[in-house]
Amino acid sequence: MIPRDPAAFLPPMLAVTADTPFDDPGWWYEIKWDGFRALIHRGEDLKVYSRRGANLLARWPVLADLAGQLPVPLVLDAELVAMGPQGSGRPGYRPGALVAVVFDCLYGPEGWLLDQPFERRRECLLRWIPGGGRVVLSEGVTGSGLALLEAARRRGLEGVMAKRLGSPYLPGRRSRLWQKFLVQEEVTLPWQGLVSGRDGRPLWVLGRPEAARVPAPAAWLRQHPRPPVAWVRVRYRERTPAGRLRHPQVVSWGSSG
Repeated sequence: MIPRDPAAFLPPMLAVTADTPFDDPGWWYEIKWDGFRALIHRGEDLKVYSRRGANLLARWPVLADLAGQLPVPLVLDAELVAMGPQGSGRPGYRPGALVAVVFDCLYGPEGWLLDQPFERRRECLLRWIPGGGRVVLSEGVTGSGLALLEAARRRGLEGVMAKRLGSPYLPGRRSRLWQKFLVQEEVTLPWQGLVSGRDGRPLWVLGRPEAARVPAPAAWLRQHPRPPVAWVRVRYRERTPAGRLRHPQVVSWGSSG
């Protein structure tokens, strides 16, 4: 149920991960920033909520600056990021560097906009978000998701958000009207052996030095005898400073023969 009071917390709309990235003239594409989801409520008082309703002003008092940069009553969906020198966004450990990248308007001077199409809510952002300071308006393109995903890959960004034109805002719901394309890399690693995970599941150990442990594929486990494995092709999000892979997934594998 939508609260009548625009100062009350409203859970954000959530995206699903796309099966395959796509181009479509009926969709809007924008950068997916790597930061903290924030709901910004600008009324008589400023409130900044986390995705689950925590008070982010208590965590980052510098966000109080937002009040002076939002000229009218607004409820905004945004991501809090710290912009790097090349425009890359990462979660902010330096409070003074935090900016709010705003990408949706849920409430404006004319009232709630949740049932309005995406384009109408975008018009509200263009009209009322001045840009600069601690507020940044998310930019994007219509129809060209694959090119934007490649640009995100080159800049070391997390990925792309795809949003269906004409769609409403669905608070608290995960919907295919919003889909995320995640930047992923692939690498071939030597197979090092088989171990048991904490839950007893068999895991493949990959890399020399070790870079990842992944669940042994069911197709391999079903075979008797199990064929030897020499190499494994893995898709992953990024590497840690120690060289380990984040979110590794097996793509293929084979023997030396």
